[in-house]
Amino acid sequence: MRRWLEEVLEDPLWGAKMRFVAGPRQCGKTTLARSILERHRSTELLFNWDVPSVRRRYRDDTLFYRHPMKGRLRPWTCFDEIHKDRQWKNILKGIYDADGERLRILVTGSARLNLFRRAGDSLAGRFFLFHLSPVLLGELLSRPRPSAPPEDPRDWVEERLHPKTASSAQGVVEGAREAFDALFRFGPFPEPLLRGSARFAAAWRRTYLDAVIRGDVRDLTRLRDLDLVETLVRLLPWRVGAPFSANSMREDLDVSQPTVQSMMRHLERLLVTFSLPPYSRKLTRPVKKERKVYLYEWGPIEDPAARFENLVALELLARTELWTDSGEDEWGLAFVRNREGKETDFLVLRRGRPFCLIECKLRRSDVESHHLLFASKLGGIPFVQLVSEHGVLKARDRSVVIVSALRFLS
Repeated sequence: MRRWLEEVLEDPLWGAKMRFVAGPRQCGKTTLARSILERHRSTELLFNWDVPSVRRRYRDDTLFYRHPMKGRLRPWTCFDEIHKDRQWKNILKGIYDADGERLRILVTGSARLNLFRRAGDSLAGRFFLFHLSPVLLGELLSRPRPSAPPEDPRDWVEERLHPKTASSAQGVVEGAREAFDALFRFGPFPEPLLRGSARFAAAWRRTYLDAVIRGDVRDLTRLRDLDLVETLVRLLPWRVGAPFSANSMREDLDVSQPTVQSMMRHLERLLVTFSLPPYSRKLTRPVKKERKVYLYEWGPIEDPAARFENLVALELLARTELWTDSGEDEWGLAFVRNREGKETDFLVLRRGRPFCLIECKLRRSDVESHHLLFASKLGGIPFVQLVSEHGVLKARDRSVVIVSALRFLS
């Protein structure tokens, strides 16, 4: 399975800049790097800082990576997990200044690399940061990397309904439904998804949660009550899909509201959760403060509607990050909600302006009037209602569409 980000990383547009790849723990960063290096016959230039012998080689010779280069012109190399070294920024600065023009450098890591995305003066101007999400439906189905949408959002909706590429024009090919159902059931992380076993997935989630809390949270934050953090993480699946209330969570945890807010900020920085802001411009009586929280690993979400919404949230977030990272305009994701409780799940933003409204439903149903009202007030943008049912397509011109998530997202 080739990840969409690989094509972006290999784009010669980035020149000699280092490519930093950040993403949640175990989402496939090392595998992605190995795939790129194998394609360019540079597998011996993957250096994992978790391996003691690699760290010893660096201590003995700061230019140790030159030995396997064998005089090749600009080979690819990867420094994996180097961010775990306290001096990682200085190490990379030295490597880049010495050989940045002779190498194409990948740097892969998770929480710390994302935390230090503004790496300071020592690395300023020497890198671009890219985001790798867990596995997406289109990647699982080997679809081509999606380019950023055209200027007219209706053209984008049309493309999603009737793909032009030969590989996608077949529609729901054999195995596509099974792939979507597996993603929905086992979650987006490669190991449990590709294993396809409920027992394995349950065991994997336990070890994953322990690794995040006892590893990343302990090492990269000032939070010391790890049991409290674990309790918070276990409560979050029941908060997915609704505006997050720190005050309500405070009562459940019996701590102060600032403590809850601090823990939530750390979980987002550590790529355990991601959140979407409410969009308030051009709307009457919008909600302006509370964000909606989602999980990168949605396996613990028991409610099917919340799980489906989380799946779509990650798919849309990953696409907007991919388009932005590849230099195809500035993209964002939000939601729309007014004080009367009327809400549309997602608003895709282009250059900060409304582009397309998207709502999630488990089953095919009529479009509620407030979605159309929001679409009108936001500039007459199209509205798409995604359903988890397969084989659904109902379009009212190109402005109001009800369609299967499998068709729209693959």
